[in-house]
This record gives sequence, structure tokens and C-alpha cells, in this order.
Amino acid sequence: MNKYTPGPWQVVTPLSDPETIYIVATGGRFVACIVSDVPEGQGISLKESFENARLIATAPDLLASAKYVLESINAVDAEEVKRAICELWVAVGNAEGGNEIHKVTYDLPNL
Repeated sequence: MNKYTPGPWQVVTPLSDPETIYIVATGGRFVACIVSDVPEGQGISLKESFENARLIATAPDLLASAKYVLESINAVDAEEVKRAICELWVAVGNAEGGNEIHKVTYDLPNL
């Protein structure tokens, strides 16, 4: 049984507070919040905050893909291992910004 909120997760920024970034799960359940509006020199840039949020939001997919690779290697099925590795590369690409997972909203979500 999972002890974390199941994915998918996505990055959401409300227009009313563009320096606060939320990571939300299906149904609008809050997973995490990144606040970029901090005193000068005590935080990171808004751009870096978005990249961190993207990485956090891909955690469920990265975990699932890593488990799939490990299970496939354990099963010693060459074709399954190839599919699993492809799936892992997709998850890594998402974590690095290859696919859009960020959403700007007018209000905080009911996704």
C-alpha cells in the first residue's frame, strides 16, 4: 500500500499569487507548496522554483518507472526491459521539462 498521495501530480500557479507554486494531485488535493516570495538572498529564483516544482510533480511517475525497470530486470524478459527503460526515459524527460505539466489557474483548483 502506498503511503504517499497517488499521482498524477501537476504544477499549478494561481494568477492571484504567481510567486506561490502548488503541486496538486487528481481532484485538486494539495501535495506541496513552494513559496518564492522570500526576502532577497534567502530564496531561489522563481524560474528555479518552477523547475523544482516540475521535479516534485513527476515523483510518482519516476517511482513507478523505476519500479517497472527493476521488476523487468528481475524477470529477465529482454523485451519487457526495453519497454521499461523507454518508460523510464519518458519519466526522466518529464522531470527535466520535456512535457508540459504546469498549469496557471485563476483560482486554486478543483482539478
